[in-house]
Amino acid sequence: MSTTLFKSNKPAIYDPTMSLEDDVYNDIFTALKHPIRRKILKSLENNPHTYTELLNELELETGLLNYHLENLKTLIRKDEGGKYAISIFGRAALSARYQQAPERIYG
Repeated sequence: MSTTLFKSNKPAIYDPTMSLEDDVYNDIFTALKHPIRRKILKSLENNPHTYTELLNELELETGLLNYHLENLKTLIRKDEGGKYAISIFGRAALSARYQQAPERIYG
């Protein structure tokens, strides 16, 4: 089984050619694949939000928001007040995206 810092929804597959760093990047880019998840990150980029604030701002159903928050668990965190905020990995992911293709960040 592959060693990873993050719990994934998919079963881990041992790949001797992948390093721990590769696993981390794989988790980050998998989380960023969906436009709703990118919108959630954009929303959280400057200010933490409560679950209800995200729900209202993005106009999503609760189940759909729950699904995408679960897929972003490596890039977001909950602060002491229960608000969602970007984690250190989320900041790194956004930084990498800005450097790569600023016009396509939130597609």
